[in-house]
Amino acid sequence: MPYKVNFQKDSPYVFWTLSSVYLISLTYLFYGAKQNDFLPLVLTWLVSTSIYIYWNWGEMPKTMFRRLMYVGILARIIGVFAFPALSDDIYRFFWDGSLSLQGINPYEFFPADVLNITDRHTQELYQLLNSPSYATIYPPIAQLFFAGAALVNNLFVFNILTKLLMLSVEGLGIYFLFKFLPKIDIHPSRILLYFLCPLVMVEGLGNLHFEVIMMGFFVVGLFYWYTERYYHCALFFALAIGVKLLPLMLLPYFWWRTKEKSRWQLFGALGILLALFFSPLLWGNSLSNMLSSVDLYFQKFEFNASIYYLLSLIGKAISGYNIIQVLGPVLGLITIGINVRYAWLSRDKSRLAVLKYMLVAWTAYLLFATTVHPWYLIPLLMFNVFSALKYIPIWSAFISLSYVHYYLPWQPFEPWFLIIEYGIVFYFLYLEIKQTNILFSTTPKLN
Repeated sequence: MPYKVNFQKDSPYVFWTLSSVYLISLTYLFYGAKQNDFLPLVLTWLVSTSIYIYWNWGEMPKTMFRRLMYVGILARIIGVFAFPALSDDIYRFFWDGSLSLQGINPYEFFPADVLNITDRHTQELYQLLNSPSYATIYPPIAQLFFAGAALVNNLFVFNILTKLLMLSVEGLGIYFLFKFLPKIDIHPSRILLYFLCPLVMVEGLGNLHFEVIMMGFFVVGLFYWYTERYYHCALFFALAIGVKLLPLMLLPYFWWRTKEKSRWQLFGALGILLALFFSPLLWGNSLSNMLSSVDLYFQKFEFNASIYYLLSLIGKAISGYNIIQVLGPVLGLITIGINVRYAWLSRDKSRLAVLKYMLVAWTAYLLFATTVHPWYLIPLLMFNVFSALKYIPIWSAFISLSYVHYYLPWQPFEPWFLIIEYGIVFYFLYLEIKQTNILFSTTPKLN
């Protein structure tokens, strides 16, 4: 009698086949892919993400959850020893950490200014920096990670140690998600929307982008905020902001969703901790140097944007030149305005609403940004654990098309790949708006 394959999700045949393809794809993205390997990179990315979406859409059999967690753990073990190939940010991380260990404040000096007073190893590293003319923009808690891993004074070991630190903080966040989700009547299997996403694996762990660490701390802070332990919450929010500044834009939601007496407790402690963490910026030109680099980000850099590119084309047609210096800050202010609107005007005053509005805030930030690298979606994928919206996993698949920017023969066609990426994203976002009115209602109906 011929063998009949059962194509149910919990079928051993289907599980092992898909898991093998998924892990082989991630292994290539960890170890084989380069920035300019556009076609194989995108095809492998889409294959692995399609499997991830298949696992997460629809009802998941109970037997699958534990096995898929093991798949996610195995994928992370595979990626620990891979050297970042799709990003060169690691060289700046190692540079900053090496300077700190030599007693040089990385905020106070531009890289070129300290070449003559650094050791030979650091001088060789200078040639690999992607922004040698800018002061560092990485906050002090991130600098602690850099310095701690740079103690070994070996770039490859630095890479492994940083990844182990990253996995430790990510694991802490996942542990608290397991504690948090049952409290808000969400099954822990939702964690797989983040934990199995190839983008999180490749851009977070594989290429050492600290959004993973930021979200690990932030999720712990969310748990403590929801359980009304505000000093603990303040500590982990401060740690998240000390890794990346971006969680600052979410604070209005917590201001208006925390009782008045507890509000001052939370934000008073948060203010003291941030002042302590960011005290290294008070020396010399440190603060002005960092702020100037942040300002340059809004006024100079542009990559894989959506609304910004449309407005930029209109502005250039009218003025005859690129208006990013005006348009970048204006779009930033629009993002702040959207956040304040949802935080202040919302009719839904429940604490659970904050978990949903954070997703709205981050979506607005990405849609109005001048630069949207693939790893910018990592927080959105974490927030989607609370809402399970479909446009976010879809976006995590098609943002891989942005790598056409590094593939010279295809660069003239880059706008068409942008149209494909955002056309698909906006279509699925339209379906979500139609179902939940998520972007325009002050009482969105989410899962």
